[in-house]
Amino acid sequence: MTQIRIVKYIVTLLGALILSLPLQAGERVTIYAMLLDKTPVKLSSGAEWVMEKGDCFPIIAYKESRNKIYLRIAGAQFVVNAKQAREVKESEVVGAMENYRNNVSTYIQTAPDKWRTEAEAQEKKPNAKPETDEKK
Repeated sequence: MTQIRIVKYIVTLLGALILSLPLQAGERVTIYAMLLDKTPVKLSSGAEWVMEKGDCFPIIAYKESRNKIYLRIAGAQFVVNAKQAREVKESEVVGAMENYRNNVSTYIQTAPDKWRTEAEAQEKKPNAKPETDEKK
C-alpha cells in the first residue's frame, strides 16, 4: 500500500511541475553561420549566387550528421557543407546580424532585376509551335 501511495505522490508532483512550466521558451534564439570561403550556392528560389567569405546567415538546420548546414536568406534557403562555414560566437552576433541584414537588402534589391531579365528573355524568344505526339 505504501508503495502505491509513494508512486501516486511522485506522479502528482511531476504533473504539478510540468503544468507549472511555461508553454514556450521566453526568448527566441537564432544561431548564425559565417562562411569561411567564397561559396557558389543555389537558392530554393532558383537563383544562383556566390556568397562571399565572411557572409553570415541564420542556420535553419543541420542535416546528414551535421555535414550539411541549411541557411536562410530572406525567404529562400540554401545548403553548404559544414566545412565551408562555422557557427558565429556569441561575441560576434551583433556583427553577424548586421552582415545578414545587408545580404537580405542586396538579395531583395537584385531579385526583381533577375526576374525582369528572365521575363524579357522569354518575350524575345519567337513563339515555338507546341510539340505533339501525333505523326503525320
